[in-house]
Amino acid sequence: MKNKLIISILCVLCFIISGCANVQMGFNFNKDGTITQQDTFELSSSFRQLDTAYDADMQSKKNDSIKQGFEIKDTENGFIETKNYKDITEIATLKIFQPNIIGGTNGIQVHKGLLYDYYSLEVFLQGQPDDRPKIDFRETIPSYFSYGMNMNIWDYLEYRKQAEKEAQTMNQLANYAMQSSIDSMKMDFSITVPYGVDFSNADMVTNDNKTLTWNLKPAFLNNKDISIKTKFRIYHEKTIMVIAIIGIILLIGLIVLIVLSVTHWSNKEKRNLFLAISAAILLIIASAGIYIKYTIDNPPMLTKEDIITVEQSKDDNTENTININENDSNINSKNIDTEKQDDTLLKEANDILANKGVAYKVSAVSNIDDAGFLGLATGKGLVLIVYDKSTNTVATVNFDKTIFALRDNKSPNSNILNPLQFKLRIDNDNQNSKDKEAGIWSGTTHIIPIYALYEVDANNNIVPGALYTGSGENPGHYHSYLYEQQNVNLSNIVLTHADSLYADVNARKISLP
Repeated sequence: MKNKLIISILCVLCFIISGCANVQMGFNFNKDGTITQQDTFELSSSFRQLDTAYDADMQSKKNDSIKQGFEIKDTENGFIETKNYKDITEIATLKIFQPNIIGGTNGIQVHKGLLYDYYSLEVFLQGQPDDRPKIDFRETIPSYFSYGMNMNIWDYLEYRKQAEKEAQTMNQLANYAMQSSIDSMKMDFSITVPYGVDFSNADMVTNDNKTLTWNLKPAFLNNKDISIKTKFRIYHEKTIMVIAIIGIILLIGLIVLIVLSVTHWSNKEKRNLFLAISAAILLIIASAGIYIKYTIDNPPMLTKEDIITVEQSKDDNTENTININENDSNINSKNIDTEKQDDTLLKEANDILANKGVAYKVSAVSNIDDAGFLGLATGKGLVLIVYDKSTNTVATVNFDKTIFALRDNKSPNSNILNPLQFKLRIDNDNQNSKDKEAGIWSGTTHIIPIYALYEVDANNNIVPGALYTGSGENPGHYHSYLYEQQNVNLSNIVLTHADSLYADVNARKISLP
């Protein structure tokens, strides 16, 4: 009877949680170069009634948005936030538009031209591990030896058979309820432009090729990386109008000159003068037409020089920015000297690496202590160098600016810290180590994917938590533990030494993407 009641409740939940959430983030690029951001956050009332904590989270998100300068409009099930930016450099500070080395995206690129500005937007969202609760009602079936189980073995086996059948039904309903919730949820990113786009990889294109929409659910719920890419133009309408007026004036002048040359045909000197000027004007009009057609048909090739960096932004005070300075609450500045650094620690770190035969040379380094150090090599791209002193081991980690923004590593509309994901690359690792099944091997190089939990304590220090790994280069699930102490140490050093490394990067004025 109890199981039938649970089944009935699950059936009701399937309907209650359908259409439970609507999360949309959108940017409208206007003709005058301004940009309007409009985001929607909504949870169905029936879903919010399941847990009042959702209302508190929604209110917290709303308060954060107000602090960041958004205008708030309440809706029946949530709110819509709106913010205006005066130009592209202001949204270049947003974390979502930062270049990403792992994803190979350039963030925002703009090439300014006479007739139009050419924009390229590239966003990379790394897939988040599936941490949804796994439900298995078979675990609730009591064993034969459970307290109060007063039946013989044959009756228990019959009871167990029936209970497992009911548990299987409940599992199917629970999974269906969870999947229904996900399928009905909206989690979109959209861009609207005034003239249509030249290219995009959008999931949906509407509004006469002007509105592009990407589904973000695979990244946040299915552990799939997503790349958002589009290229478009914003024409200089005033410039085009001036060119058109000049063209009309030249055309009228050409006609007048031709008429004058005909009426003065008997006067060879005037006729030749009028025809020469007419030819010059015709050449100007033709050249301008060819240039305009070529410019429209052949958009510019964008380069690294066209990337809009955080440093180019004129407003470094926005709380949406990932550009962290020494006064940012994201960095624990206690005991960190942010003035111009001497080279003592840098030399010590590079001497250690040289003695180990490591090809990299660091340009900035964290504090060097009994644990080891974390360095940044800039010679051939940006690479993090991790040194574990206790095991005398060196590993490399692909640069990801999230490591310098651990306290801001949160999903939208959430105050919960996301796990930090990265890959340790250990050359000449022990192929018989306890972690030999983790990650993949490339010759003697061991590539270990890390899923690191951490917290921020009352003193704003990063405190490492549980560490997980998995098999393969990009595991679908991180269910395995790290067993080798060197791998635990290396992973923790990335977390605990990021602050002091970032302070040294700032002091040495090293430019980051």
